[in-house]
Amino acid sequence: NGAVISLCGVPAVPRLLALLDDGSDEEREAAAHALGKIGANSPDLLPEIFPRLVRELEKTHEASCSGILLAFGSVGQHFPELVRKHIPKLLKFLRSENPDTVRYAVLALGNLATANPTLVRDARPELERLAESTDIELSANAQMALSLL
Repeated sequence: NGAVISLCGVPAVPRLLALLDDGSDEEREAAAHALGKIGANSPDLLPEIFPRLVRELEKTHEASCSGILLAFGSVGQHFPELVRKHIPKLLKFLRSENPDTVRYAVLALGNLATANPTLVRDARPELERLAESTDIELSANAQMALSLL
């Protein structure tokens, strides 16, 4: 998974970037998640990593987007201005039919809110709706994100 791969750190970056291009959906998810963690902890690598994460966000489909959403949350928590213009893309995942996708989008937006709440203020109506969900985990995460706004 992404956490395990990220333990490899900087030496793993070339292989992780390659997985974004030629890996299976599961491998791309794990690679994106790991790259987000590495980028958040190694800002000197962000010029190489972040454009690739943006491309992955633009082409990802809902069934395999958890890694990229977590990556944007990780990077955005430390470098919110870097992800600012991509937040509308993250917001669209709040309306996904896939419950896991919605959960990961809420987590990513919550991470962004810890760094700069004004960046995710447009998510408030959707987060309020999701805070009323019967899915306890989703509701709790949406409430947490709202508490930061």
